[in-house]
Amino acid sequence: MKVFRIGVGERKLACNARILGCDVGSFPFNYLGVVVRANMNLIKNWKLTAHISVIESLEKICRRFLWGGTDKKRKILWVAWPKVLA
Repeated sequence: MKVFRIGVGERKLACNARILGCDVGSFPFNYLGVVVRANMNLIKNWKLTAHISVIESLEKICRRFLWGGTDKKRKILWVAWPKVLA
């Protein structure tokens, strides 16, 4: 198992890794076939790694979370998805 550093100093990461009995990881790394970089909030990092079907699946999960419903029964969509994304 590895721990990674985001917004934490190297010394604190090393200390926490030692306490947890983990190795220190570094970016980028692969997770489920997707390259994970330090800042996955940037669109450019997703364009290089995730297939469009993965992104569509993630958006579907987000829509279900916001609006509810199931595969068999849909609820009223009060706000257009592009406005939610904005």
